[in-house]
Amino acid sequence: MRPYPVSYIAYLVHFHATRDYFECHELLEEYWKEHPGDGLADLWVGLIQLAVGQYHERRGNFRGAGSLYRKSHSKLERVDVEAAGLARADLLRKLEERADAAGAENAEGYRDINLVVQDEKLKSLCLEECARLGVIWG
Repeated sequence: MRPYPVSYIAYLVHFHATRDYFECHELLEEYWKEHPGDGLADLWVGLIQLAVGQYHERRGNFRGAGSLYRKSHSKLERVDVEAAGLARADLLRKLEERADAAGAENAEGYRDINLVVQDEKLKSLCLEECARLGVIWG
């Protein structure tokens, strides 16, 4: 695996520590646009959609959240999520669950998604960044 982009590490830190999903979106979208030929466009777009889904769900826009979770699932099921240090099956299952919950007639309300970071080096980089920022993972 090539080195993880700094923007991706920052995305994961904001996703799990600050829960600033708008910032997650901004960070990864900027990286994606600046690196169109890196071969991981679907991965980055899928993760951006996931963050925006969490943003919408937290704000009560369940319909928008469900739509974004389904789009994210569609992108991420076609890429090597594990090459990005994440547990693929767990991520896809959580996206399905949140899409179903957001689409339910009586939506249960917002719930954070925690991604399983299975690459210990990546997790260590994220925890180091959390310490630097003074934020707590999870």
